Amino acid sequence: MALYFDADTGFSADSVSDVRAQVAAEWKSAFRKDGTPELNTAPETPAGQIIDSQTASITQKDSELLYLANMLNPLKATGIFQDALAEIYFLQRKPAIPSSAVIKCTGLPGTVIPVSAQVMSTADDTVWQNTETQTIGADGTCECVFECQSAGLIPAAAGTLSRINTMVAGWDTAVNPRAATVGQNAETQGAFEARRYKSVALNSRGTIAAVYARVADCANVVSCIVRENKTNMPIEIDGYFIKAHSVFVSVVGGSDEDIAGAIYNSCSAGCDYNGNTTVSVTDSATKAVENVTFYRPDEYDVYVKVTLAGRDSLPDEYEKTVKSAVYNNFYGESTATIGGNPILRVAPGDTVLASRFIPSVLDSGISQVVKIQVSADGQAWGETAYMPITGNPSLTSDRIAVEVV
Repeated sequence: MALYFDADTGFSADSVSDVRAQVAAEWKSAFRKDGTPELNTAPETPAGQIIDSQTASITQKDSELLYLANMLNPLKATGIFQDALAEIYFLQRKPAIPSSAVIKCTGLPGTVIPVSAQVMSTADDTVWQNTETQTIGADGTCECVFECQSAGLIPAAAGTLSRINTMVAGWDTAVNPRAATVGQNAETQGAFEARRYKSVALNSRGTIAAVYARVADCANVVSCIVRENKTNMPIEIDGYFIKAHSVFVSVVGGSDEDIAGAIYNSCSAGCDYNGNTTVSVTDSATKAVENVTFYRPDEYDVYVKVTLAGRDSLPDEYEKTVKSAVYNNFYGESTATIGGNPILRVAPGDTVLASRFIPSVLDSGISQVVKIQVSADGQAWGETAYMPITGNPSLTSDRIAVEVV
């Protein structure tokens, strides 16, 4: 009835049946007396019930100690134990991040749209708030970035953020031309471990790993990828030409200033940049000003089709259940795993495998899965769909089809 330690295999404990056998043997020994029958320790007897209770208490404590021992393993650590291990790498778990959307505001030139300005979704009544004061220009328009007041996976289709919730004189209309960039819930155990594993180079410089680690650690960054070109000639990736001797960083979420600073402080001296967003960064030592460029990807629509069998045996609201499972899977919020590994959020540069959605659908209680297919245009369906480095993968409920055969 004890824990065992081996330098090669770690801690182990007796099985429940072994512990009960040992407890029963001790009881029999304590009550053994010449000429009397052996104590009956069957579960239905008073002695057996006490033995079962004692066995449960012992095995519970063994399990708790084994759990604590496993918390030393970064691959198994959870909660505050995972947070403590991550602190070794100067990493903190990311809190929930709100969804954000670019909203085009129209009205009287010179009208100020304040930070406190709000709009409401016509689809679900969620409230979105302006993140930075903007002024309507001479053409009668300006663009503002609004964030949802509720953090997490809050979608907003194009054209739905159009109900002005704050009266501002001179502000006439608001609308989001494109779907919102979906936020994320607080970083899960699997996502945090995946980021920790790829962030061991956080305090180094001059490598792709170092750039990724610094950028991924920025507040409110949802996903990022890093590519480099070491050659003397431009190279093409997904239709985008990356300059010679340069780095390409595509980032979803986070502030432009934080990201530019992270790139500047992790790239090698003399490295060139690529992208569509440029921010001036001041060197902390020399005070020299450097223009850092990185890429803000446009929304890249993804479609998923789930085919089920046996309509009569499907539960009520099966379509809603399947769509929720696929949606959460796509954004890395599924509790299901593949080969024991967490299912992470789809990011630029990923190849989406249709099979990644199967564990989540099954985990939702829907077992009659015939096949799952993915598409980048809703027309050509297959087992895989590639996400270009210039696109931010986006999935909405209306692009998840559920069919029954």
